[in-house]
Amino acid sequence: MYSQSRKIPGTAASETISVFPNPVKGNTISLNFYKMPAGKYALNITNNLGASISSTQIQHPGGTAVKTISLRQSLAVGQYRIEITSGNNFRKLIKVIAGSK
Repeated sequence: MYSQSRKIPGTAASETISVFPNPVKGNTISLNFYKMPAGKYALNITNNLGASISSTQIQHPGGTAVKTISLRQSLAVGQYRIEITSGNNFRKLIKVIAGSK
């Protein structure tokens, strides 16, 4: 016998930002803003040693959207960190792997 399925409160996906695809290839990074509040977001990409590779700002209208970042050059194969912050105390650190071109 099986019991009925029930929805567990508080398990719905909340607001977040993710990178896809990961591993990243070439000089393009796609960010998926999911249910994020409107505002200006600062993005900083660092290599495994902590050196800044690129930084930019994104104006997000709110809600769910995909933002594409074009870098000046392709990332070398390796691991990187993308730190995303905003004025409303939001901070997210995403580990990214750069694959082959």
